[in-house]
Formats: sequence, structure tokens, C-alpha cells
Amino acid sequence: MMTPALTIQPYPARATPLRDVLQVVAALGYDSLQPYTPLILDRNLELTGLLQEFKLAVHSVMFELSDLETDFRTLTDTAKAMGSDIITVPHISPGEVVTTAEDWERLAERMASISVKLRGEGIRLSWANHDIEYYPFADGRRPIDIMLAHDEIDYELVVGWLASIGKDTTAEVEKYGDRIRVLRIRDWDSAKRQWTSLGAGDVGLSSLEVSKRTMPNLVQIVVDHDLTDDFPEFARLSLPLAKRIAHDWAKS
Repeated sequence: MMTPALTIQPYPARATPLRDVLQVVAALGYDSLQPYTPLILDRNLELTGLLQEFKLAVHSVMFELSDLETDFRTLTDTAKAMGSDIITVPHISPGEVVTTAEDWERLAERMASISVKLRGEGIRLSWANHDIEYYPFADGRRPIDIMLAHDEIDYELVVGWLASIGKDTTAEVEKYGDRIRVLRIRDWDSAKRQWTSLGAGDVGLSSLEVSKRTMPNLVQIVVDHDLTDDFPEFARLSLPLAKRIAHDWAKS
């Protein structure tokens, strides 16, 4: 199998001119970008042109579930045109209230329904976690378990959210690793209570086995942050760890 793609999220650089972002990404040696909804839908021509100019690929994109439900054809065609065969739902759509187990069951059913339609288009659908998915309800179930009870839904594990609330990332990978095609890594500095460059925090990647045994279907490693005031430095400092993880997976 090929080495997982080395990808970076442009979201942490949303305050930086897009051309500058892609120029930095390409110069450092990343091979792809994981665009998010406003960037794709509001600046599509600019983004597409810059991706071509800097020879960067797109393997996965982010869309709101509510947008997929109301404008399925446009978003599916857009994903395909960018070269993506994975769509990630990054969070609960703005304005939606999802707090109870029953709310999560309904959300998971909607995700599964859209996923079936996307499979017919050659596209897989993933759910990307935050921290709220790992707090159990009274019956012991967690939102992430409710979501992934549907085999149609893949798991974009966002490493870092679990560390930020003291949860065991390794246990999640052992349980759901075969559902992970995209591994998105944020590093968390618990002393400063903030996101940081990969390898500079205590997200626990040294103890996390990223291999073909634990994640047999992994195709992409995404470097991520929230909002960094020095995107070039963040991207530079984070790349060696991402490369090492990709290399270790390929050699496992």
C-alpha cells in the first residue's frame, strides 16, 4: 500500500492570504490540502486555480451535513471535481441542537442515509470528532459509539481532542481503527491549555500505534490546529512528525 498523503488543514491559516498559505504548504513538502466548506463554496475558482498552480491534491473535503442534505448534487460534483473521494462532516451543523442520546441517534441515521447515497457516487462519508462525542450518557453509551454503530460512517479521528479531556486515544484506535481513513492530528499543550505544533504538546502520539494493524485503511494524515498566528512556522514544525507517522505506517 502507498504511504498516507501528507495533508494540512488551511483552517488554522484563515487569517492569512490563501495564495501565501498554499505557497508555504507546497514549498515545505506537503502534497495535499483538506479544504473546509466556506473556502470551497465561496472561493472555489481561486482555490482550484491555486491548487493547480502549486500542484497540491485534495483527497478529502469538509461539508456540513445539512448542506449535503439540501444540495447533494452540487456538493458531490464539487468534491469530485476537486479529486476528493472522501467527504467529512466536521461538526454538528450551526443552529442544530444535539444533546441527548436520542438526538445523536437521529443525527447518526441522517449521516448513514447520506453515506449510502455517497457510496453510489464513489465517495465515503466520515464524522470528525471533537470532545463532546466521548462523554457518556446515563446508559453508558457515548455519542461516538452511537454514530459509529452505523457501518456506513467512517471515523475521522481528530487526535488532540481526546488528550485535551484526558481520554485514552489508544483505546479508541483499538476499537474503531479499521474505520479510520483520515487521521487528523492536533497537538495539545495541557500546561498552557492550548493547541500547539505537532510534537510540541502532550497529545500522546509516542504511545499511539499508527500502523496497518491498528489503521489498515488509512490513506491520509492531516496536520491541524485551531488558529495559529504564525502558520508557516506551525506548518514547518509539524511536518517532520507527520512524515514520521506516515513512514512508520507504510513500513509496518
